[in-house]
Amino acid sequence: MNPLQKSRLRRYFDRLSMRQKMWFSFSLPTFAVTVLVLVITFFSFQGSYRQRLMTSAGQDNLQTCRLIESYMNSMTFISEQVSRSSVIHDVLETSDFGAAKSGRESFIEYLALSEMISELENENMGLRIGLYLPDEIAYTNNQLNFYPLSQLTNRADYEEIVSEMNKLGCCFRFLDEQVNFGNARRSVPYFCRLAPLVIVNEDGVRNEYIIKVEMEKEVLTRAMENTTLLGGSLVLLVDQMNEVFCTSDDERYSPLLPDIVKALEAGNWEAVDLYGVRYLVVGSALELNNWRLVSFIPESSFNAQMEFIFFMIALALVCIILTVSAVSTVLSRYYVGRIDLLNGRMQNVTEGQVNSRMGEEAYGEGRGDEMDELYRNFDYMTDEVRRLLKEEYELGRSITRAEMRALQAQINPHFLYNTLDIINWGAMDHGAEDVARIARDLGLYYRLTLNRGSSVITLADEIRHVEAFIRIENVHYDNAIDFRFDLPEELSRYACLNAILQPIVENSIVHGIAEHADIDRTSIYIGVTRVKDDIQISVTDDGPGMSAEKAAAITVYNPGAKGHGYGIANTNFRLQLCYGEQYGITYHPAQPHGTVAVVRIRAMMPNELEKLVNG
Repeated sequence: MNPLQKSRLRRYFDRLSMRQKMWFSFSLPTFAVTVLVLVITFFSFQGSYRQRLMTSAGQDNLQTCRLIESYMNSMTFISEQVSRSSVIHDVLETSDFGAAKSGRESFIEYLALSEMISELENENMGLRIGLYLPDEIAYTNNQLNFYPLSQLTNRADYEEIVSEMNKLGCCFRFLDEQVNFGNARRSVPYFCRLAPLVIVNEDGVRNEYIIKVEMEKEVLTRAMENTTLLGGSLVLLVDQMNEVFCTSDDERYSPLLPDIVKALEAGNWEAVDLYGVRYLVVGSALELNNWRLVSFIPESSFNAQMEFIFFMIALALVCIILTVSAVSTVLSRYYVGRIDLLNGRMQNVTEGQVNSRMGEEAYGEGRGDEMDELYRNFDYMTDEVRRLLKEEYELGRSITRAEMRALQAQINPHFLYNTLDIINWGAMDHGAEDVARIARDLGLYYRLTLNRGSSVITLADEIRHVEAFIRIENVHYDNAIDFRFDLPEELSRYACLNAILQPIVENSIVHGIAEHADIDRTSIYIGVTRVKDDIQISVTDDGPGMSAEKAAAITVYNPGAKGHGYGIANTNFRLQLCYGEQYGITYHPAQPHGTVAVVRIRAMMPNELEKLVNG
């Protein structure tokens, strides 16, 4: 182009409007560069696309292989941590490990092992750690961290597992585990590493246990599924004997099994024909145990990808022609509109609308031109204004809350007792003896319930608490409840947890007369006896009784449960938590009808029980 032509072109360009200048400045260079890039890209891909996809597939396969290897290394590392744990050895090396023990001793042993395992699980989220222990150990049935050894010895492949552990020091298997889902349990497949744990106890006896570290099979399958970047691909995890251990799609793998096994046995790691479909094969070895991760990629997927790229390039050319001119036409109007938008928000603020802001929808994520910087600065300014106004408002609220807390601090349980005393004396002054008696019983009931914040009470006061409760209930049921008790003088000073008998008595009343309109009266008897080092409290009623299933279920603690039995289950849980699992509440049928609730606690004085409760 000669200087004269350049000068004419320049004068023509100068006479154009700003919007036209922006159209030419944006559309022509963009269109030319895009067409050139797309053409070069297409011809480059046409020659090397297959090799690139194979390389990419190999890299993905290797990356997944290393990921699986890292899972297995983590499981190995954690298994070694368990085998070297001083806590494990301290517990398992004792000469009486596995022998019959009291519930408290078993619980202490379980707690020591469980805390160590839980700490390792918390440090390695997603992995479960367990020990296979002799079946006679009580806590092996929790199926969470401890399992009975018979679960392995009863497996058909147990001999293979033992042989593999003896040869390699560990073995990998898929095991179905029972997992809680809400109130139900279901079987979930887990990929686990089993390793022997040899312990020589204090008596020199050599015992073998098994450490299990596992992760959900879904994690392993999902990792293999992420390797199949091309449609129709199949990924297999193959052991050193060329046996398929896991697949990315079991349903698709099953019909191809015979041909795949032949290909693997023949060592064909490049290509294989399976039922008339040609697959390209890439594989990577796991350094840990010489397993291989093998990807079968349909050759048709490469052709489909090439056709897709061909279509996308053509579509891109058409879209560029249609959109570049439209974008360049509205570009100038777009920037003018952004300035108008900012001006409008500023006008809102001057009118007192401090909540007005540009928002991320105005400047978007990742942009950063001068207009975006103005938008962000404007939003920062309005946010600061709102923050200062909020601080001023919260300061006023804090003062009000402080004044309310100062008033509430003056209210304590004595206010309740004093109020009930006022009602009592007022009722007596007016000759309302029934009201006065209810007020006295209610005051005594709450005084013993609150017990000055202590959870320890004497048996004598606990009986007084029940008496007050029954007198109040008798007002409601027209004195239809007969109550007797037998508390020997020498046992009255012994201690128990606060409010353990009231839920049982309330349950007897509810099931005795409240739920049965045809029953006019009910009797409740409480007897306290000494049984060796324990105290046994029997609560007997003459109600209709309950079934054996309900008697067994009523003491099971379930925080989500509803109904009258929840208080008894909660009380039983408190007793077992305090005294041990051999203590608590049991229900039995009474003769000729009715129910007996037996509460068994340790015989302790109040100061001894206080020390036990407070640790």
